[in-house]
Amino acid sequence: MRSKGRLLIVAMAGAATVLAAFAIYLATSTPPTFADVAYGQSSDRNRLDIYLPPIARDPQPVVVLVHGGGFRFGDEARRANLGEFLEAGFAVAAINYRLSNEAIWPAQLIDVTDAIRYLHDNAASFGIDPARMAAFGQSAGGHLALSTAA
Repeated sequence: MRSKGRLLIVAMAGAATVLAAFAIYLATSTPPTFADVAYGQSSDRNRLDIYLPPIARDPQPVVVLVHGGGFRFGDEARRANLGEFLEAGFAVAAINYRLSNEAIWPAQLIDVTDAIRYLHDNAASFGIDPARMAAFGQSAGGHLALSTAA
């Protein structure tokens, strides 16, 4: 009986690995609907990519995806969770911001709020709903996403 429990755990871990691999595949193989959109003038890094879900309703709720990297490295190409958001029917705006080797704090927070403001003001152009926006990030990106709400 004990070996069946271990087998079940291994099978569940295997299924989770396959699902995670599929999400990574979606995140890396999905081309942006709108690529390299400038949202600001303070840096060449003030760019974002917008991804619309496969079955688009107009206007789409949007998740602003803020990359991590300890404020020192990273790029909007690091699209963690992109596949999950798209499959759930959300548009995703993956943004870049100035890193700490280019500008000191609070430049990163200013860039994220500028990107959100740009998306809000230009929502109709991208088919997104300015009343249904959320910010999400991991590590430094999570800190910035949370700070925009403060």
